[in-house]
Amino acid sequence: MQRAPDVNSSKALVALAGAFTVTSLVSTVANRNFWPIASNNMFNAKFGDRLSRFAVEFHLSDGTVVACGPANCIPTQFFRAGAVFADVFMGGEDHPKQVLCQRILRRLRRDRWRSFDEVRAPANLPNVPLSRMEIWVETTVRGMPQEREVVYTYVPSDEQ
Repeated sequence: MQRAPDVNSSKALVALAGAFTVTSLVSTVANRNFWPIASNNMFNAKFGDRLSRFAVEFHLSDGTVVACGPANCIPTQFFRAGAVFADVFMGGEDHPKQVLCQRILRRLRRDRWRSFDEVRAPANLPNVPLSRMEIWVETTVRGMPQEREVVYTYVPSDEQ
């Protein structure tokens, strides 16, 4: 009859803790998300020199321009808002873009939400008619503004 080798539980625990520490350190240095061992770059990632993000401008009929980010337009976590905008506004069809713009305006004008935790406060639009809403992609290089491109312009119709 064969016996299982004697394993001291403290040695096994030390070996496991050492493996966890080494794996976590390697993941951190390599800037890799190895969840649940190391999720350091989930909230603190090293980005390249060139970074693009969405911006929104509301042009009102009195000449006022209200600028904000996607997180101030939809009541979801700020880190998801950009992904929602990318999914809708970088797509080929115009109908989803128009519908999202209409819903954003309705929420900002009539059904505002409160900021909480990771959900940002809504953009503050004065009670002035909207001329147009522009969705921009802004690109920075090493933190300095480089390019700005309008990816969609929404002009509300009179019957809304």
